[in-house]
Order: sequence, then C-alpha cells, then structure tokens
Amino acid sequence: MESLAKILELAAKYAWAVFATTAFVLFAPDNITKLIGLAEIKTLYRGRLWLLLIFTGVLVVGAYAGPAAKLGWRFVICPFEKLAFPVRDVRTGIKQSRMRYYRVQFRFRNGREETAFQESNSNGSLIGYFDREGQRYIPEEPHEASVLDAGRFQFRTWGRIDWSDVFNGDKHSGCWGISER
Repeated sequence: MESLAKILELAAKYAWAVFATTAFVLFAPDNITKLIGLAEIKTLYRGRLWLLLIFTGVLVVGAYAGPAAKLGWRFVICPFEKLAFPVRDVRTGIKQSRMRYYRVQFRFRNGREETAFQESNSNGSLIGYFDREGQRYIPEEPHEASVLDAGRFQFRTWGRIDWSDVFNGDKHSGCWGISER
C-alpha cells in the first residue's frame, strides 16, 4: 500500500507536465501540429489523448487540492466564519477576536497617578498602552505600573480586532473574549 502511495505521489508531481503537453497537442492549430510533426498523432490517438488529458487533470487537481484546501480554510472560510458569526458575550455583547485591555494604574515618583489600558493580543503579547479615547499613551517619566482588577480584562468601544487571531485557522480561538457569566 505504501508503494502505491509513492507511485501516485510521483505521478502527481509530473502530471502537470503531461497535462500541459497533451493539452498543447489537442488544442494547437492544425498548421502548427503539421510543422512539428504531431498531426498524425493528433488524428490517430485523439480519443486516448482526451482520456490522458482528463486523467492527468484529475491527478493535478488531486495533488493540489489538499494544500489549497488548507489555505482556503485558514484565509477564507475560518476568518469569514469568525467575522460573520462571532461568539458573543451574553452579558456585554462583545464579539470574539478582540484585543484584551487591562486597566493599569501608573504611579510616578512625584506621587501622581494615572489610569490607562494595556492592550494585549490573543497570545498575551503587549501591544501598548492607550487612554480612554483609544489614543496611544506613553508615560513621560519613570513609573511603576500595576494592573487593576487582576484577572479581569475589558473591551473598550474603540477596541480593535486581533487580525493574527482571525487568520490563524483555528475556528475556536478568540473565545477568550467571552467574560465570566
């Protein structure tokens, strides 16, 4: 069985060349096939050439269907499903695949305190700090930062979609957007 699989794999690798050659012989104009010397082959073996064209076409499609299906799943079907039919939090109505926002309090050396939001993507990597309006916040002086409401994250109305999560091919990822009920 393993040797049959290897033979089919080898045939699929070279099927595109046979397909292209057969298609050229069948579809080339008669004057060109006469110049090359393929006119007799084209007339004598027309039926067999059509069968060869169909067989090698099926092999080519079969060889590239698996990888194409994986790409189609990752970049077309899964993102469409996540964006068109997102999981929603019953209490807040927030969709999945959003960035996480933790409320953070900055304490500066002079005793002043400010609150901002720490943005993290679906992998937990820090993207940056943002104020209440969604503008980037950069502390101007040395500070200590501590997360308020530890363990809880929020979704701001200006929250952005985590596109790396949308295109990762996992239909169930992004469900971290559902808060506790």
